[in-house]
Amino acid sequence: MRKRAKRAAAVLMAAALTAGSAAMPAFAAGLPAWLTGETEEEKAETAAAPETAPAQTEAAPAPAVVPVPAPVPVQPAAPEAPSEEERAAAAAYLAKYQELVSWYGEAAIQNGDTAYLTGVCGLGFLDLDGNGVQDMLTVIWNGSLSGSNNEPNDIPLGNDYRIDVWTYAEDQVNSLFAYEQVGNYQSFSTEFWDADLCLLEAVEKADGKTVLRLVQDEREKGVFQLYEIYQENGSFYQDSYFFADGALQRNGSAISEEEWKEALKIKAILYAANFSDDDMEFSAGVRLADEADFDGYGSYNGQDLAWVLLNLRENEKALAEGRIPARRAEAEYIAPYREAIDLLDRENHLDGDPGESFFQLHNYQYSLYDLDSNGVPELIVKEYSSEAGAFYNIYSVQNGQLVYCGQDAGAHTEVTVSGGEGAAILQSHMGWYQYRYWTLPSYQLQVTVSEDREGSIDDFEDWHEIYDPAYPISLGAADPADPVLLYRYALDGVSWLDEEKHGEWLAHKGEWVKGAVTGETAYEPVYEPAGENYLTVVGGIQAPASDFLF
Repeated sequence: MRKRAKRAAAVLMAAALTAGSAAMPAFAAGLPAWLTGETEEEKAETAAAPETAPAQTEAAPAPAVVPVPAPVPVQPAAPEAPSEEERAAAAAYLAKYQELVSWYGEAAIQNGDTAYLTGVCGLGFLDLDGNGVQDMLTVIWNGSLSGSNNEPNDIPLGNDYRIDVWTYAEDQVNSLFAYEQVGNYQSFSTEFWDADLCLLEAVEKADGKTVLRLVQDEREKGVFQLYEIYQENGSFYQDSYFFADGALQRNGSAISEEEWKEALKIKAILYAANFSDDDMEFSAGVRLADEADFDGYGSYNGQDLAWVLLNLRENEKALAEGRIPARRAEAEYIAPYREAIDLLDRENHLDGDPGESFFQLHNYQYSLYDLDSNGVPELIVKEYSSEAGAFYNIYSVQNGQLVYCGQDAGAHTEVTVSGGEGAAILQSHMGWYQYRYWTLPSYQLQVTVSEDREGSIDDFEDWHEIYDPAYPISLGAADPADPVLLYRYALDGVSWLDEEKHGEWLAHKGEWVKGAVTGETAYEPVYEPAGENYLTVVGGIQAPASDFLF
């Protein structure tokens, strides 16, 4: 119940719907500093914060309740019938996957005070060694919970998961690569509550190279690193990208902003998944009905993990059908949005003293939603030094370029959507609330504001009752350190579970969601890695696994 109270407090500010009203704080105007390169002082000098909503705002009644259209996911082309070679490889991969499951258990969501995946919880396919054969990627929870948060609760960190990449050749599945770590992001600052993510991404870079990408991001230190692992000329290498206080490095050498951006450019996302999610603030696309049924749903941060689990089941089913389901998320908006959220992530780290208790002067979250229904989702960035001073900036992509669409107030708000054009923003504080409605004609944000409303907490059985029922899906948000939302959107066409996946989740969640694991379990390796097939690397130099120190 701790997180339900925090989520309600974020929207209704603890004293939600109590008597009285309050004027909403001003929000910043113009392009944000992270995009223009201005300092916050320069920005303050050139653009005074308005005291009211944008000029185009006008009072209007809330729209009538209308039927909610089902979102239309991106429909992939029908796959060709698998060849005999693909069937043989799929059968061999399925046997290896089932062997791992027999040792470590099937993937499940452990959902108590924290939410995380256990068992064989990652399954994807990519050509890591560049030989034209799809390799199988698996991620396994190793049975430990080596971290703790502010509650305190035991939580998993990156080193509680293991990556294996398997390759098929001559009717056999062999270990190609193994790594005792996934990516890890932590933030225990006041505004972010307790946020921790274990995550992994595989991308095809602009030069065609396939890399595994891991982030190591601990907010209180004010620095972060990206690790890219790839194979070249038969050997595996790791490049380290390091950011601290505005300085950029690659493998220990200083690089320019242009070199950093060029090195991190991607063409497509090949795999992306979260394996833990301790904070509901990052939940993407939760239906308000599920959120309201908190006890029945478990904890709606499980929605993020549910998507990973459902996609694992789809991959498992494809193997059983003799297919190798390599998935590729490629769209014109991925590259510019990835560059934008990388800038946001770095901007997050520029405030505060890494040598002291770290507290951001600015925080960022992002969401994706197609406000104008033209097939390209908008990038919705929420920026705030505190919830009381938050505001939104909206971006789109036109002809491959980032386009700024406008800004709106974001203090004490939650964005909800219908699956069609536009969005509704519930804004509330100390007994006062209103609805703000967004539309996006010709890439220009238009805001319509309802009349102010007041009420007592006694007037409502549940705080969900003040949402506009025509917009029943909470859009949610992701931290810029987490790129998984882009992969989800590019694959499914929406940032939440579509109707089919949502139905499957409801049907299976009783068996897939378990009580939280306590204590450690034994980690028993299913094979003994040996020889040149098991390599790990550091600093761009090949090294045997026994010599590797993360």
